[in-house]
Amino acid sequence: MMSDFEYLQQRLRLHVDLMGRRLEGVSELILAPKIDSIKRIRVHCRQCVVSKVTVNGVEARFEHHDFLSEVVQESYRDWNSFDLFYRGAIVASKEGTLVIEMPPTVRIVDQNDSTVDDEKKSDGETATDDERDATAVWDSSNHLPPSSTAFAPVVVRIEYTVSNPRGGVRFMLPDALHPERVPHMYTYCGPFGGLCDGARTWMPCRDLLSDKCTFRVELIVPASCVAVCSGRLVGQSLDAHKLHRSFRFVINTKTSCSLVGPFRMHIAEHMPRVAHFCLPDRVADLTTSTQFRDPHFVTFFETYLNARYPFATYSQIFVEDPPVDCQYFAGLSVLNQDILYGPTIIDRAPVSQAIQIKGFIGSWIGAIGIQSTKHAWVLVGVVGYLFDLYVQSVMGDEAYGYRIQLALDALVMMELLAEGGPPSLMYEDVDVYGEYDPSYMAFLEAKAPLILRMIERKVERKHMQFALQRIVSGTSSNTKQTSPPTTTTPDKDDDKEDEDDAMLDGDKDSTPAVSGQTQPLSTWYLLSTVKEVA
Repeated sequence: MMSDFEYLQQRLRLHVDLMGRRLEGVSELILAPKIDSIKRIRVHCRQCVVSKVTVNGVEARFEHHDFLSEVVQESYRDWNSFDLFYRGAIVASKEGTLVIEMPPTVRIVDQNDSTVDDEKKSDGETATDDERDATAVWDSSNHLPPSSTAFAPVVVRIEYTVSNPRGGVRFMLPDALHPERVPHMYTYCGPFGGLCDGARTWMPCRDLLSDKCTFRVELIVPASCVAVCSGRLVGQSLDAHKLHRSFRFVINTKTSCSLVGPFRMHIAEHMPRVAHFCLPDRVADLTTSTQFRDPHFVTFFETYLNARYPFATYSQIFVEDPPVDCQYFAGLSVLNQDILYGPTIIDRAPVSQAIQIKGFIGSWIGAIGIQSTKHAWVLVGVVGYLFDLYVQSVMGDEAYGYRIQLALDALVMMELLAEGGPPSLMYEDVDVYGEYDPSYMAFLEAKAPLILRMIERKVERKHMQFALQRIVSGTSSNTKQTSPPTTTTPDKDDDKEDEDDAMLDGDKDSTPAVSGQTQPLSTWYLLSTVKEVA
């Protein structure tokens, strides 16, 4: 079972054949056993052809059952049969579709046992040249996160290929309809992780909201291309034949996303921590579209949340025909290049920049994670609530009130026109699909921020600010030691103001400084934090 291990780290080496629509990769999962009687390991893996699996250097037997590759046989043509088989395939895939048998010679030993290395050598468990090359990249970043188990980590190495993927990865190549298209590739997932089209579609991994680990990713791409990935770029190199370029990234959060193509980078003069990428034919539009009315939006949110942005830089990449206009990951957002506009167009600026700002907020708040998809409204609500505050700060109270009224009107129409009554804010966990319908996202984006505004009016804006600071403080590795901006609130007694200031000081002293210590977002966590502050 997957619960028998702690997910410590994953290392991925991925060779991208852009024109051939093919990925060739080596994935290493570093797992800490919780018990010493492990018989098999289950990993999520879809549309991947696995060629070899080793456990601690010993080749292991495996079985791969991609239940969702063909949901029903061709003879079934009715919707009820498809729905029945589809639900069954999802349930069968939840615990993992790649089943790896533990080799008899691999023993689970105590992590303090100093004879582990000697036993490996005596048993002949020596790494091959390919394995040494794959792991040598991370010699400088080889420290594993601490394990709460009493056993030494187990390294599962999986060699695989992905050809002509149908989900999770999109290759955009020239064709008869688009002969001038610039070749590029990007990964994507469904709402809040995606049950069927997430990371499991392009690398063997543990693809659940409850599984968190750090990543080490190496992308090998054609020499003319650039690779962009969520996380921090730690190095790049060109091979001896100057045919391929290697990019190495360190990702210290759960989400992972990668893009490959001949992207052009633009960094505005007043925003050195924000990098913008687009395809060569949209560079002029990119320069215009990223001229924000307030170029210091990063500072605004850092000041309001009293925390540093948890990543060294923020990148936004504009690609062709993504599933949604904006999908955010850790320190990175993938946006639709159709929101870019030229210097002669002015009416699209508010819409385009609103999407970009929401992408930045989502890359920050989304790094906290959610407890389950049932609580996704909290993430959507916090992102929308913070964006509304930014609009009020930059464009004034009238623009802020206008946005609130538009959201109310849209919400009323959706609830009146919904079949079967108004939709529920919290998605039910009883459905095995376990994720949001894309059409349901519009309802969440309209209603969730209004719920937070109702809470704000109940407890006052200053207390709402304190609560959000507590929620996000664990995602920042360097919390500011400065007071938040002064907010306009009704007159209070001096004692009450002193109490609020003391509360803020106490938050600073007790705020964890290490990313990953924060609690995932949930309805109970949000409401209990607000109640405690207020």
